[in-house]
Amino acid sequence: MATMETMGISISTKLLLLHYQYDLHIRICNRDFFLLFQINTQSANGTDEVYLQGLSGCPLHLYQIMFEPVCVKNCPPDVPLTFHNLCLPFCPYGYQYNNNNTCRTEYPEVNSSDLCHVTACPIDTPLCYNKQCMSKCPNGTFSDDGNCFHNCSNTNPYVSQHSCVSSCPHDQPYDEDGYCVSACASDYFLYDRKCLKSCPEETFQHNFTCVDECPTEAPKSITVWNVTLCITTCPRFTTVSGNHCELACLNGREYLWNGSCVSKCPGAAPYTYDLSGSIPPYKLTICTERCPTYSYLQGNQCAPNCTFTTYQINSTCVSECPETHQYLVGKWPPFQCVTVCRPPQIPDINHCVDVCPADRYVFNHTCMEGCPESHSFKVNQTCFSQCPAPMVVYDGTCQLACPDDSMYVNNGQCECPASRPFHHQTRTGHVECQTTAVCPEGTFSWNNKCLYQCPDNTYTYVGNATCLEECPFSHQFKYRSDYGRSLLAYECVSECPENTFMKDEFCYDFCDAPYVGFLGNYTCMEKCPDSHKWRSATTTITNQLVFTCAANCSAPRLIDDDQCLLGCPASKPFAVNQTCLKQCPDNLSLITPLDSGRTCSETCPDEHIQDNDTCVLRCSPGKVIIDSVCVDVKYCVNEYQYIEYSQHGTICRKRCLENQFINNIRCVTSCPLFSAGQYCVDKCPSFQRFTREKNVSDVHADKKCYEECPRKTYTNGTKCIDIDCPIKYLADSRECVPACTTSHPYLQEEVMCVGRCPDGYVIDTDNSCIKERHCLRERGRFVYDEHCVSSCPPGTFVNYINNSCILTSVVYLLVVAAVLGTISATAGLVWFYYHRKRKNCKTCFSKMQERCNGDTPLLTEDTLSEGYAMADMVNDPPSLTSVVL
Repeated sequence: MATMETMGISISTKLLLLHYQYDLHIRICNRDFFLLFQINTQSANGTDEVYLQGLSGCPLHLYQIMFEPVCVKNCPPDVPLTFHNLCLPFCPYGYQYNNNNTCRTEYPEVNSSDLCHVTACPIDTPLCYNKQCMSKCPNGTFSDDGNCFHNCSNTNPYVSQHSCVSSCPHDQPYDEDGYCVSACASDYFLYDRKCLKSCPEETFQHNFTCVDECPTEAPKSITVWNVTLCITTCPRFTTVSGNHCELACLNGREYLWNGSCVSKCPGAAPYTYDLSGSIPPYKLTICTERCPTYSYLQGNQCAPNCTFTTYQINSTCVSECPETHQYLVGKWPPFQCVTVCRPPQIPDINHCVDVCPADRYVFNHTCMEGCPESHSFKVNQTCFSQCPAPMVVYDGTCQLACPDDSMYVNNGQCECPASRPFHHQTRTGHVECQTTAVCPEGTFSWNNKCLYQCPDNTYTYVGNATCLEECPFSHQFKYRSDYGRSLLAYECVSECPENTFMKDEFCYDFCDAPYVGFLGNYTCMEKCPDSHKWRSATTTITNQLVFTCAANCSAPRLIDDDQCLLGCPASKPFAVNQTCLKQCPDNLSLITPLDSGRTCSETCPDEHIQDNDTCVLRCSPGKVIIDSVCVDVKYCVNEYQYIEYSQHGTICRKRCLENQFINNIRCVTSCPLFSAGQYCVDKCPSFQRFTREKNVSDVHADKKCYEECPRKTYTNGTKCIDIDCPIKYLADSRECVPACTTSHPYLQEEVMCVGRCPDGYVIDTDNSCIKERHCLRERGRFVYDEHCVSSCPPGTFVNYINNSCILTSVVYLLVVAAVLGTISATAGLVWFYYHRKRKNCKTCFSKMQERCNGDTPLLTEDTLSEGYAMADMVNDPPSLTSVVL
């Protein structure tokens, strides 16, 4: 098996781009990154099948070893971590790996500690944590000078053997995120005895070490996205500049071939392939001898797909299909040219389809306009020479069963034998064939047959249960009911029924077109009167469109000339302001398909998104939603990096909504395990270690991480248990009480009675515990003896430095007087010094002017004064403002 070196790519190349500052680019390049080989083989251990494909990425069910043309089912030991269908040796910046070797977002812990309030601890429990003496520090804390802290101090900043130390020992000499280690973790780089997530600027990455210059065994360097690595040889997709591998072509030579940039591809590799989408933001076009897998040759370019005006044949785009490939495959352009249609598809003219169009039939595995005489029976758009079992023949067609009036089956046909040509259905549902036509009750006699409904062009006369070609004079009116009978079933009646419309001797429930029904006199008219000018459309029970005259046309009906319609007609399919139009106006170019038709608007209505010029409920395949618009991109990129799967399609967001959580890069309404703030985590971090028992009012209560238990709950380990008290409860016993007791006199958080307020709190005038900073924030309030008071009591005075009350002290007053005296004396000395200096300089200036014989004096008194003023500004001690700045 050929090694990576013999194929032109160094093993160290796999480190390229792994430790980057922008994980956004990884999501782009892991799909489309080019691979220059096509080999199928077995891995070294014989367990995983390895695929070396063409210039496209790996299939979704495989992982790609980063920057190597290898797709595997399971990541190998040297690159064990998975991230977006990639195998990585370490997680990218901003991510950390969990137990199943998957990179996920890490959450930094907030500095916190529990200071000890015990003055001394015995020898057997020398360590202090949370006011308790312990033999060893709890998990997540470290010992430092007898106390257990969640984070080490600046004096002892490193952690070694669960203790805080000032420097790392010899057997653990390296600093990794504040921990002393003997060797850096697999996703860290060693530099100056520190394990770093990334190497500093102006250094190189080599064998997980940051070096000032590349060694002889890896003399070449390459820089991608602010990461510079040492490699053995330059990859085939770069140009060589000294010892540096460049990812771009300059000076007008835009094509890369054999490690050099050329202005035109050579004959050995005449085709071009754009790799800009694989390694953004670098623009790189290579010369290749053949197009990669899943790409198509169009001219001399390898494109991801053919244009809509061309056809695909053998990975090549052609202007028309040859005679040897006359059939087209595909639901939309560009279509693929093939020699024959592969089952289950069948040819329809020159197109391979799954199902024939509604007006065509399948015969001899081909779609045809009609069935031949030899196969005249049509079932499910398929031609048959005889009805397939168990179907029967009735009226020349195949039926699942004989109709109610002809249920006798004779040799697969619904008919009676010649000896008994007449039939009728009994009350039990059984059909009997008989020699004469004696019709049972509820049926009508016609041509020696008993029918439940008279045939077309006849009239039903209920008086003698017969079907007539003309009604008798006593029942001269012909009534057609649209409720339960066919449109051509007329009944002979003596007068028109109530609320029916009349036209000549006919009575209708609704008037036939082109007539319209007028409710004023219940007649069918050719035109509505002016008082009821609108022709309002109605659909009958038999789905016939009929019209009645109406005084107005109100929503949701639509207007087309004088018609008031349920939906716009095909000649005017668009609706604007309840009016049907042939096309949308320029300022209302967006079309929304609705049940009543297509409406035109400037913006899409609620619950709709824009897809080209159409407002839809869901994007077409292959598109994502960005700012309520369907965009034809594969992935969420740039600032739209968060993904939400919705009923409208895949949404790319700049940030997740307030009611959503961030699960890796997905916006979800509920986290699978826990939520820390807006992020989904596998377990709660130490600074938010509390979780709440399930609460009926909050469906996310048992998944949310809390920094401290919320109100009306008490702590049980890391669980927050609800306290169901209507008024107040005691903090220690959690006993419900109507008011705070003498043992628990102070009210904390409005519902909990405590014996003393916690640290950082003071007692307010109403015996409630408030934060000390809230007391000092209000003007005229001070802190005295853990109380918030409006004035200091007798025997004390205000210390305005921290707004507290302190006892009166003569010594304190003398100290204040001495400080004020010192400030006044210092100010006097400074003024006297500068006054004398200014006066002496002016005297010196006068003597100098007398000795000067030139026409123009060297200095003037104004310039001298200005100069000394500037000198005073320079030499003066810094003001209070300067010190603050």
